This record gives sequence, structure tokens and C-alpha cells, in this order.
Amino acid sequence: MRLSKQAFARRYYIFLLLLAILLIAATLRSPITSVGPLIPLFRGELEASNAMIGLVSTLPLLAFGLFSPFVPRISGKLGMEMTLLISMSFLSIGVFIRASGGLELLLFGTLLTGMAIAVGNILMPGLIKSTFPYRMGLITGLYSVSMNIFGALASGVSVPITSINGFDWRHAMQLWSVLSLAAVIVLLLRCQRCGHLKKKCLLM
Repeated sequence: MRLSKQAFARRYYIFLLLLAILLIAATLRSPITSVGPLIPLFRGELEASNAMIGLVSTLPLLAFGLFSPFVPRISGKLGMEMTLLISMSFLSIGVFIRASGGLELLLFGTLLTGMAIAVGNILMPGLIKSTFPYRMGLITGLYSVSMNIFGALASGVSVPITSINGFDWRHAMQLWSVLSLAAVIVLLLRCQRCGHLKKKCLLM
């Protein structure tokens, strides 16, 4: 039985929403877990002290704690999907630029990354609850699986990536910006249905 254009469009945008959820989930751990194994490779090049290396590890947690209280207010004004779109854009920038220069850029990019991830951590459970109220358990399970698989993958493959010809620790760190960039593209595709991605467009 052929679907009407309206039914096809509905399924298409639901699929985009599910894909966005999985991609955003994949970005919530991988930019952090990819850094630890690479520390021995970049601390010498950047001449980073033990204190600076500790700060690189601590900054995301500080960003979570300091920025998280503001996320609901921002989301209330812009809508969940618009807020997530902006945060994924900043996450792509943060993950990329932290490996593009010296220690200062590493710290700034890590702070930006932590703030962007804080948005995802706060909003994703609410997004799942509001868009898939009757399949919340299933979607939450898929969300958790995606987050944990990519978190483990980033930790496990970052160092092997540096052994590829033409790659170093910078490329291994920047690689994970692809996930957040893909999430931005999917959310922009959703924008065709939702206009400016206001809150009322969340309900399918």
C-alpha cells in the first residue's frame, strides 16, 4: 500500500529525529574519552605541565556544573531542537579547534566542548520524553547504547588512528567533530518541517 505524501513526510521527519537523537548521543562522551589516551602524545609537543593536563581533564566537568543551570532557560526561549542545533554547532567548533593550535586553544576548545555537551546531557532526556512518549524506554535504550558505544570506541581507536600514515594526535582528536557536524546537518533537515525548530514542532 502506497503512503500518501503527508504520511511519507511524517515518517521521514520522525526518522530524522531518531537519527538526530542517536548522533547527539554519540557526541556526548566521545569528545571527552578520546582525549585521555592521546595525552602522552601531545603533552610534550605542547609543553604542558601536569597542572595543565589536569585542567584539560577537569574543564569539561567545570563546564557541566557552571553552564547546566542556564540550559533550561535558553531552551525555554529557543526550543529544544534549536538549542541542540546551536550546541552541536559549537561542539563541532570546539572539538576541531582544540587540536588546531597550542595549549591555549586546547583549553578554550575543551571548555567550549564541555559547555556544548552539557546542553545535550540536560535536554536529551526531555526531547525523548516529549517526542516518543509511548516508546520512551526503547528510544532511551538506543540513546544510551549509542552514547556508550561511541564513548568506548573513541577511547579505543584514538591512538591507533595516529599510526595511520599522514595522521597524528591532532587528526585523531578532530575526527570526532564529524559526529556533531552530522547531527547539525540532520537537525537542519528537520528545520524544513519545523520552520525555526520551535518547541511546538517537537511533538510528532
